[in-house]
Amino acid sequence: MDWALLNTTPFSEREANWVEQLNEAESHGKEIFVAEIDGHPVGFAVIGPEEGADLHSEVAELDRIYVHPDHWNKGIGKILFRSCLGWLQARRQYKLLRLWTIGTNVRARRFYESLGFAFDGQTRSFGPYPEGVRYSVELAKLYSR
Repeated sequence: MDWALLNTTPFSEREANWVEQLNEAESHGKEIFVAEIDGHPVGFAVIGPEEGADLHSEVAELDRIYVHPDHWNKGIGKILFRSCLGWLQARRQYKLLRLWTIGTNVRARRFYESLGFAFDGQTRSFGPYPEGVRYSVELAKLYSR
């Protein structure tokens, strides 16, 4: 991942954007999970209907999953993902789970592949960032793991 490129947007601007998106998540049928250590947030995940889909869609989207780099390789991302998976199972309507990530973010891609996702061939532009790639997995496969 080209962190220098990501950091071209001032932190205060990125933070304001994330706060706005997180505040709007519930009105879009999404759920937010936060991982904390000693009362301090170290990661979060957002799960819900695929962007642009109605609330009755069978396709869910892992909208965001982030863990602070100081807490990588501690299993926090997997715990957040399992929380999202539990949320999906409770709703029973979802059959497919998708996510988008930046194509050059090899670390993220390996993480998603370790969870059972596979690149499904779809790409899109993320503005000034490298091309995005979409990953998908049939939920039935995850539930049987």
